[in-house]
Amino acid sequence: PVLAGANGRPPLYEQPLGRRYLMSFYFVLATMSTTGYGDIRPATTKEIMLAMAIILFGCVLYASVTANLVSMAASVDANAEIYQSHVDNWSSFFVRNTK
Repeated sequence: PVLAGANGRPPLYEQPLGRRYLMSFYFVLATMSTTGYGDIRPATTKEIMLAMAIILFGCVLYASVTANLVSMAASVDANAEIYQSHVDNWSSFFVRNTK
């Protein structure tokens, strides 16, 4: 028996090569971004390309927010280290000069 595609379309292996690559890339992108496939899937080529653009935008946004948070945490740690160095210098200065 011939497997029918979604909405009366031919199965993926019978579609043009460009559409197969597009659908394959969408599948990989949705899988690796852990977005998932959802109950409502894009059907036309324009919908697939829009969904991929939105997924990529979300991944870039998430990565940049995460990078900024890590950078802020690292700078706070560096500032604390500098502060502690100053405190140690002053402490040693007072110990040497209070005899």
